[in-house]
Amino acid sequence: MKIGYYLDRLTLCGETKAVGRQFAMLRDMGHEVLLFTGHVETGFDFGLKPIIVSGMSEIAAHGVQALVCTNMRDFRKTRACGCRSIMFHQASDLDRLREDHDLRKAEGRDGAIGRLFLGLKYALRRRSVRRHYRVRPVRWVSTPYLKKLFRDGYGQETALVRDYVDAGAYWPGGARSEGPRTVLCIGDSQVAHHNVGFVYESLRKLKAEHPFRLVRVSPRPIPASEAKLDLVDEFHVIESDAQMAALYREADVLVASYLAEGVGPMALEAMACRTLCMLSAIEPHQRYADPLPEQPAQFALFHDPRDPAALPSLLNRLFRQPQVFERVRDAGLQLSRFYAPAGTREDLRQALEMIEGRR
Repeated sequence: MKIGYYLDRLTLCGETKAVGRQFAMLRDMGHEVLLFTGHVETGFDFGLKPIIVSGMSEIAAHGVQALVCTNMRDFRKTRACGCRSIMFHQASDLDRLREDHDLRKAEGRDGAIGRLFLGLKYALRRRSVRRHYRVRPVRWVSTPYLKKLFRDGYGQETALVRDYVDAGAYWPGGARSEGPRTVLCIGDSQVAHHNVGFVYESLRKLKAEHPFRLVRVSPRPIPASEAKLDLVDEFHVIESDAQMAALYREADVLVASYLAEGVGPMALEAMACRTLCMLSAIEPHQRYADPLPEQPAQFALFHDPRDPAALPSLLNRLFRQPQVFERVRDAGLQLSRFYAPAGTREDLRQALEMIEGRR
């Protein structure tokens, strides 16, 4: 089958990274894969040269039989393509919308008229998302949380296509250094629901009491205002799997305080390197273990991403009693091994059969 992927803006994030891993796998399964985009905004190597297009007619000229999109705006454009369209959900649009609205509302800078306009805009966008969710195209989802959302909320069966952890790149390292503890924080400070500002505020006082290293990793270049912060010891922009694997192995703990979508494959990558994960207590994070035949022991530590005392409390305990969390590291490593390439390959095979069955 000739399969296309269309992303109007090709950026680097957990979602595009997960999609990029499917390219080589589909080629190995005997399919031809093409990547279409309107704008390239990252130098990350996805293993497939993107084809720059300005419209659906250009994609149609390539004769693809199925076209995968990862957001609703792109998906709506595919009607003019003349092929089977697939909507691949990697996060809940409703969750993102709600969190963005709550953050804007909490800022309280718009006045009474501004708040009224903000509420109206939120209601209209929510209605648009729900209308789209009621339509029944071919849907792929990347997490059990999303599969449950569509089944229970909209009566739709979807194909689960999990991300996978490349065991060749991500594996436990040796003993960590005896120097100061290293806290790794992943997220884009320019995306509100990544909640990076909350992490900074939560750790400021703790860092004054404990000599730990704070390492920030972002999919995009660090803004100048953030680069000036004396709280951070190192800044990195994601460039490759090898770079990330090295950062995970050097870190004692990965911190992600996302408000909506989960940190995605990066948490699983960290677990594969036996790095302790402290994740926000949102449903996408807590459902990583749902597909397992048997639920593992606690595989991560969860905190309230709105309580500034929650994260310092966990880290303070880690610094004082690191041996207490060895079982959590082991459970995380066990969980990451479930997300192996063979499972994703079978997911893709079944998802493509769903397309064939709808023809």
